[in-house]
Amino acid sequence: MAAEVKVALVQEAGLNAAPIDVKVQNGVVTLGGFVEKESHRQAAERAAGRVGGVQSVINHLQVK
Repeated sequence: MAAEVKVALVQEAGLNAAPIDVKVQNGVVTLGGFVEKESHRQAAERAAGRVGGVQSVINHLQVK
């Protein structure tokens, strides 16, 4: 499922997914790392939440 979330992040327009760390445990996705804007932080959370099987998203992304 982590790979599916990473694909969703890569496909999100304007989002650089390379520095985003994705961990999944029991359907809970944890996002970590840094993004350039608050809008990217929110977009990453939305994209991860759209992946099938994801029950919740914990967003630890920081805006640099």
